[in-house]
Amino acid sequence: MWSAGVSLFILLGGYPPYDADTTKAVFKRILLEEVEFDRPVWTAVPEDARHLVLRLLEKNPKKRITAAQALEHPFMVNESQVS
Repeated sequence: MWSAGVSLFILLGGYPPYDADTTKAVFKRILLEEVEFDRPVWTAVPEDARHLVLRLLEKNPKKRITAAQALEHPFMVNESQVS
């Protein structure tokens, strides 16, 4: 589910949630940093989509949303669309 969150982040934002010059630096960012929706592109993305991304990218696997829960998430069941 975490990988689905990374993919959804890239599809909606156009760039990866954790980016760095080396693989080691990417891993460090994953472990130490929270996801940020800091670029202007995110203003066009519905709040429920950003919420789903955050639930998918939850670092603690026990707290992370399941596939069944993701399919029932408001972003998935409502007709909200990205502009």
